[in-house]
Amino acid sequence: MVNVAELEGITSHHIEQLHTQGIHTTGQLLERSATATERMHLADTAHLDLSQLEELVHMADLCRVADITQAHVRQLYDIGVYSIPKLAYRRPATLYEQLAAQSPRHHPSMVQLEAYIAHAKRLKKMLHH
Repeated sequence: MVNVAELEGITSHHIEQLHTQGIHTTGQLLERSATATERMHLADTAHLDLSQLEELVHMADLCRVADITQAHVRQLYDIGVYSIPKLAYRRPATLYEQLAAQSPRHHPSMVQLEAYIAHAKRLKKMLHH
């Protein structure tokens, strides 16, 4: 599990509000926000904007992939890969092209993408919409 404070783009306010709800890891965040109803409830009780919370939840989902970096999680999220199922069914070459176009110098290698996708295919779906 990754500490929620390590999620790329998370603010100190988000960290504090999640901690007040007993959420310190990405695993805890996913457990408490698996459904849309749970995410709405958590956003309300933690006094967080729902869209910002959903972004954090989706990035936490991608953190389940073995050896993925926070920078790669952010890059995947930014091109529309929001969840494990979305990653699992992407073609590595297409994904590589999209990431290279977004960030020509700093993106996952083809080998890393193939490993991320292979691992994503073995993970169970945790988020439901």
